[in-house]
Amino acid sequence: MDLYDRRVLYDRRDIDGWNARSRQHGAAREQIGDAGVRLIARDGVHALTHLQVDTEAGLARGSTSYYARTRRDLLALVVNRLSEGSQADIDDIEIPSSVSRQEAADIVVGILTHMARRADAQAARGALLFELRDDIELREAADGGSTGQAALDASG
Repeated sequence: MDLYDRRVLYDRRDIDGWNARSRQHGAAREQIGDAGVRLIARDGVHALTHLQVDTEAGLARGSTSYYARTRRDLLALVVNRLSEGSQADIDDIEIPSSVSRQEAADIVVGILTHMARRADAQAARGALLFELRDDIELREAADGGSTGQAALDASG
């Protein structure tokens, strides 16, 4: 094995290690976001603290602070998880370019039925609307405006 081969092997291990760390960080953010959603749904927005999220998620004390330094960062992680869930709610729905009133009603009922299965997410979203009233960026993400509009735009 010459020097070039060793360097490529070393670089590849470094990339694989970075990818593994990146996946772990993503999973931790999801875990924190999910714990935040559960906390807000169960106990209200005031319960969303770094320490409470650590406890709810079963993480070591201080773990949430590593991923979300400020309360806004923590709120952003929660809102991101809610947005991902909203996107998943509509990803599998095919909206034809032309629909009858009945077909449109059936599509809406299907979306609402699917969303109702995620009661914690809906409760957390409702609670966050007041908390985020002065933060336009997070509020738009929380209310699903961009997700819902993108689905409508894509349908024609």
